[in-house]
Amino acid sequence: EPKKKKPRTPNAPGHRYQKGETMAYYKPFLETMNAGDAVAIPFDRFHGPTLAQNINSYAHSLWGSGNYSAVRNDANKSVDVLRYK
Repeated sequence: EPKKKKPRTPNAPGHRYQKGETMAYYKPFLETMNAGDAVAIPFDRFHGPTLAQNINSYAHSLWGSGNYSAVRNDANKSVDVLRYK
């Protein structure tokens, strides 16, 4: 018998934030970037590793592999993004 899928909740157990909450924060930073631009996105109230992972995923979908660099900077409490192309 096939496994039954659990219904999705707006905030699944184990998730830190509501669906789309981190994207609403970092998207304006990335949407305005042009080739050669760099930006430091502060962690703000978000968990650094979670924010960095989400930013990397979104940047990849926008610009593709090899066209950007996104690095978590714990010393400055930011995610540093550099768009190459």
